[in-house]
Amino acid sequence: MDWALMFSNRIFWALSTIFWLWMLIDCIMNEPDRFMWLLIISFGNILGALLYFAIRKAPALRYRSLPFISGFMRGGDISRAEVDAYNIGNPHHFIKLGELLLETGKYTRAGEAFNKALEREPDDIQALWGAAQVDVKNRAFDAALPRLEKVLKQDFDYKYGEASLLYAKALFELKDKKAKQHIQLHLIKWTQPEAKYMMGALLAAEGKDGEAAAILRAAIMDMKGAPAYYRSRNAKWLWAIRILLAKVKK
Repeated sequence: MDWALMFSNRIFWALSTIFWLWMLIDCIMNEPDRFMWLLIISFGNILGALLYFAIRKAPALRYRSLPFISGFMRGGDISRAEVDAYNIGNPHHFIKLGELLLETGKYTRAGEAFNKALEREPDDIQALWGAAQVDVKNRAFDAALPRLEKVLKQDFDYKYGEASLLYAKALFELKDKKAKQHIQLHLIKWTQPEAKYMMGALLAAEGKDGEAAAILRAAIMDMKGAPAYYRSRNAKWLWAIRILLAKVKK
């Protein structure tokens, strides 16, 4: 009995330490008021980490969900959408099915659903957008480009710049010579950190370290003033920007 209690206590303290370290690292990387929160987490120990999680981290996590959790929670919705799509067979229902499958990380099936919609309506902007997202998830950038070009031709502002950003990413990954020109055009209206990272990388590749550093610093400043959910969603880009900036400054 004493052995079991001792083992349980060790497991509890190990998990508590992992949680405390997670909150500490998250605070260092993402929190604009990090000095105050680092003091709270450091001196408050587990209680301080729980406080940081409840006030700062949990609100950001509401805007994200892991695909396997979404798949479990939305299994019924997917089944109903699949029945509707294959019984009714119009583009709208295949698009709805594709969006649910994409959200839950089922990319192969999502691509099939969007392609079914495009067979019926080749220029449907929602189907093109969905199929392009699947292509990018599968790193099929060559396939994504023509779909995204059709989307932008219909509506350059589609999804508040997300389509333009995805097109920029496809060009960037393919090392297409049009990448820089498109990203410059994109940044006139939108300032996503991913777009600024790509522009910084392109400028650095051209040997324009000063210009690259300026745009990367601007991206970091933008992130510091952004809401917690936005910083959390773009944390990987903030990290990538800082790494690239360190290389450029050398």
